[in-house]
Amino acid sequence: MKFCILAAGIGSRNNVLNGLHKGLLPIQNIPMISHVISKLESKQEIIVAVGHLSNQIISYLKFVHPERNIKFINIDHFSGKGSGPGYSLLQCKEELQCPFVFGTIDTFFDEEVKFDVKNNWIGIAKIPSNHSKNYCMVKGEKKLESLYYGTGNTVYNGFAGIYDYEKFWNVLETSGLVNNEHQVTSAIAELKNVELKNFKNFYDTGIEEKYVNLRKKIGKEIVFAKNDEAIFLDNKKVVKYFSDETKCKNRIKRVSTLQKFIPSITKLTPNMFGYDFVDGELLSEINDEEIFLEFLEEFYSFSIHHDTTEQKNFSSNCLKMYKTKTYDRVKPFQNSIIDNIKTINEIQVDKISKILKKINWEHIVKTALPSYFHGDLQPENIIIGKDNKITLIDWRESFGDNTDIGDLYYDLGKLYHGLLINGKMVKDKKFSLQIENTKVTLSYSTKDNLMKFKRILEIFCKKHNLDYDNVQLLGALQYLNIAEFYMKTEPEYSKFIFLLGKLLMTEIIGKND
Repeated sequence: MKFCILAAGIGSRNNVLNGLHKGLLPIQNIPMISHVISKLESKQEIIVAVGHLSNQIISYLKFVHPERNIKFINIDHFSGKGSGPGYSLLQCKEELQCPFVFGTIDTFFDEEVKFDVKNNWIGIAKIPSNHSKNYCMVKGEKKLESLYYGTGNTVYNGFAGIYDYEKFWNVLETSGLVNNEHQVTSAIAELKNVELKNFKNFYDTGIEEKYVNLRKKIGKEIVFAKNDEAIFLDNKKVVKYFSDETKCKNRIKRVSTLQKFIPSITKLTPNMFGYDFVDGELLSEINDEEIFLEFLEEFYSFSIHHDTTEQKNFSSNCLKMYKTKTYDRVKPFQNSIIDNIKTINEIQVDKISKILKKINWEHIVKTALPSYFHGDLQPENIIIGKDNKITLIDWRESFGDNTDIGDLYYDLGKLYHGLLINGKMVKDKKFSLQIENTKVTLSYSTKDNLMKFKRILEIFCKKHNLDYDNVQLLGALQYLNIAEFYMKTEPEYSKFIFLLGKLLMTEIIGKND
């Protein structure tokens, strides 16, 4: 038996992740195609039909599943009239001269399924009748009676087992188009004694709305979803995808600078790179203050950069990263309902435009220290391994337009903000906001170990004559900068983080006046 995965189509119904092949859409940080592969025996021979963005699928599977027996077939016509699953399958005919199973990459099922071909079968699932228009419907109890387009509750889910393969190929080669596509249903309908294999759950990730709902329902992703980036944790490999090729290119470029702390990486495509999963504990889960202090000292010794020959350019990048970026990021909130909030936790706050005018941007730029920066130095991006070896992940691609030199205070500000609001606490929804007219009450959980680390960070800054007030200010500024990212995907968190940023900025600026 062979298993054929149809992964050639464009997948135009789902554009939730810009530029990413539909077979790589993640569910629980694992792409759709890997979810299918995980259901198969380890020695199963797999044929993958590729076409649209084939380099993404091929590079990903070769890197993440090198132990699998996979052969790729390039489909020459994967969009427009005459394309479709039937055409893709015919292009794989030479490799499938035996009983085989085939399936799509936009059907998700979270159950164990035994894929065998002791007979002809077709996968079915139950759906509400008002969703019928999107699918080919199935009539029958235990055996297939007919396939049709119309109203019903039993749908063909895109998987089938073909035992009588010679007859299947003969019919498929002569079958006509359905809705301008070459389908497989006419060939299946001509087979005898086709059993119905019931899949208890049926999730169509090919439709954007259904994919987004499934992703929220199942959850368990390590970070909130974005529409221009994805992270995969799959088969002891980590893969990062970026819609923007420049981001990917510059992160790869920065490996030479940060190689003391980051994993060895492999470029997969212009939009993707990967590395081996790093064993260890996240700093956020460690309760050893000595380890945190050792990390601070080691990172400080590595990062501090004394060459000031490009001071003018460095100052310009500081202004871009702090002032210009912040003003751009808060625009969607300006004069909104939440910007008109007058008190937060009984403290009077101004509109965001007035708060930003009070910031001494010149002081921030003058205080800045050139450094070999990470760019997102928060506890979830710091891994402590064997013998307290430090590994940093998810580094950023640039500081302004510089891929080498950033501001040490930017990293320390990121660290401060990550100690105060821990990513896991946010994912677990351990925060709340209550809005009553123009008053807001915010609350959130903190972790004892991270509060201890925050005190150590303050002591560390004083020891090295670093401006801790500036660290706090830039940390609070981070909340304002990231709020925009979650307006659509996590609106409640977006409001919370924006209001928290306003509250902290008000307190810090008031303290320094």
